[in-house]
Amino acid sequence: MYRVLLTGIHLMQTGVVEANLVRLNEIEVLPYLNDLIQRKIAGAEKERLTEADLGFTGRVRAIA
Repeated sequence: MYRVLLTGIHLMQTGVVEANLVRLNEIEVLPYLNDLIQRKIAGAEKERLTEADLGFTGRVRAIA
């Protein structure tokens, strides 16, 4: 979800497709995204989400 949104924003602003989420976050700086990237790298994306994580994800989707 984040990769698609940030790639689209970057493409509209620059005309360049950039799909690297780490680089995209250096530009847009979403404070919670680094934690999600680290979870992905560590393989934690396969773990069950806590209630707090689920609540946060729902709030972010409501904004987007």
